[in-house]
Amino acid sequence: GTISTTAASVTTSATKDTPTTAAPSGTTTTPKPLAVIKGSIGMKVSNPAEFVKDPAVKEAIGDSIAKLAGISKDLVSVTLRVVSRRLTMQSRRLAEGSVEASYTITIPEEAPAPIGGAATGAATVSVDVAAIQKTLEATSAADLSGRVATEMTAKG
Repeated sequence: GTISTTAASVTTSATKDTPTTAAPSGTTTTPKPLAVIKGSIGMKVSNPAEFVKDPAVKEAIGDSIAKLAGISKDLVSVTLRVVSRRLTMQSRRLAEGSVEASYTITIPEEAPAPIGGAATGAATVSVDVAAIQKTLEATSAADLSGRVATEMTAKG
């Protein structure tokens, strides 16, 4: 499907987890993430139902967000949902509608280098969560939609 942009905006929120004390010996714990950044973007597409089913779309959106944030695409998860669909009398297309792409960036405490910061140890980096969030918030819906379209074209 084709992507055209609405007046939608990119929104983000971030949370940082505080370090926890070590678990008692003999137990295993899953490392808590250093930060989680969540956001969403609205897009107007020609066929929302097919658009949200296409795995290449999710991948292209995730890749675009990762490139913008300067992080590994493995840290980005994307969920798509149809927001609205409307009939247009002039074109008689009932497929046009809006899609919301919600994304979550989970940055682990020990992120593999390089991820957008200077190395602080052998295999970890300092990640500037505020800078990532600011970059994503400063990105217009039109810019992100264009990047997604470019990613999808590049993947065939």
